Amino acid sequence: FFKASYTWSKSLDTTSDMYAVGAQDFYNLRADWGPSDYNVGQLFVFSSVYRLPVGSHQHYLSGSHGIVEAVLGNWNVAAIVSLHSGLPFTCLAGSDIANVGGGSQRCDEIGSPYVGTTLQHSPPQKLNPASFTTIPFTWGTESRNNLIGPSYKDIDFSVYKDFPLFERLKLQIRTDFFNLPNHTNFANPVNNIQSSSFGEILGANSPREIQFAAKLNF
Repeated sequence: FFKASYTWSKSLDTTSDMYAVGAQDFYNLRADWGPSDYNVGQLFVFSSVYRLPVGSHQHYLSGSHGIVEAVLGNWNVAAIVSLHSGLPFTCLAGSDIANVGGGSQRCDEIGSPYVGTTLQHSPPQKLNPASFTTIPFTWGTESRNNLIGPSYKDIDFSVYKDFPLFERLKLQIRTDFFNLPNHTNFANPVNNIQSSSFGEILGANSPREIQFAAKLNF
């Protein structure tokens, strides 16, 4: 069987974390109205499970039993493909530029924010620092969460075999591959304009992981 889903959505708020630093300017909450920190504009997920047609009562080796059935029968493969657009983020001023005693202050965006037309997905992968600035004693004019980070692509794969024991009891052994192709999913760029690494992508999500497991179903 298989299942596929596609979601096109938009989540908006003035703050996504009740414990986070408050609005840039409490007298202008409209300036903080924007995409939620967890907003994912587009999401596609495809999942499937396929029982290999080999073994007793299957298309191939249907009359098998004993060692042949124990080795070749009851194998299954499964996969999950996840694709989604990047997460939003904001260019931060990095200090009390407005001279009001603190708060989450933003930059001024004065040009195309990305290197090229979109955020690059191969080195050097960064924003365009020349497109951002700060002006002393003013609030940043950049809207909240108006920047979008790199997209996410992932394929998980599993292969497992069931060993019927008696009645409803069965033993399953399996191997799971997370991020099977070992694709690099980059993190958002450094968003503090006062950082020497501003605009650069310095991190990534998890590489390929493999786990072996056994479980008893009853």
